[in-house]
Amino acid sequence: MQKEGLNAAKVRDGINDAPALAAAGIRIAIAMSDTDVALETADAVILHRRIEDISRILRLSRGNLRVRQSALRQARRFASS
Repeated sequence: MQKEGLNAAKVRDGINDAPALAAAGIRIAIAMSDTDVALETADAVILHRRIEDISRILRLSRGNLRVRQSALRQARRFASS
């Protein structure tokens, strides 16, 4: 998928998974004991081992992206005027 320019998300528990997590386009770690390396590598962390938290992360991420894109558009309009 990455060779085609697409992002792949990986959800890992972090136990011996840091290299695989690092190779993903979107890295999501499930917080467990002794997973510090995976938590540092991840873009997002699920704290309570609930898989439904992934949909919450995606909604929050999309909302954040919309806000950032809007701010960039406004900055460009201001800079060009």
